[in-house]
Amino acid sequence: MRVYLDTNVLVYAIGGDSSQRRPCQEILRAVAAGQLTGETSIYTIQEFVRQRMRRADTEATPRARQAIDLFADVHPVDGAVVQRAIEIVEGHPGFDIGDAVHVATALTYRLTTILSADRGLDRVAEIERVDPLDRARLAGLITE
Repeated sequence: MRVYLDTNVLVYAIGGDSSQRRPCQEILRAVAAGQLTGETSIYTIQEFVRQRMRRADTEATPRARQAIDLFADVHPVDGAVVQRAIEIVEGHPGFDIGDAVHVATALTYRLTTILSADRGLDRVAEIERVDPLDRARLAGLITE
């Protein structure tokens, strides 16, 4: 099953104690094992590095390289994706432009499932957001 991974999956997987930490680690293990085809964007990678550097993580760039190697595809964010993100924001007043870039990238590359803890993504009907805490749905994705 092809899925788009939001930045927060990476962040929670290596972050401090959180209810999301273990499920996000399990998602990354499933991607590494080929049980899920994990895809993301260059935008995710830069968000991840920026977040880790803000926390003075000296392993920020090596971790980013590991993430890039983990994903089946790291999609570009080009003018067409940005245009689609703007349209998403226009159609959903108050929607975060960064979140719109994630959604637009996923939709551009025909990914309709996004793994993310961000409930704000639920506002876009064209995608299915699966929360890392939803073990039943994640198990279903792995068997699809």
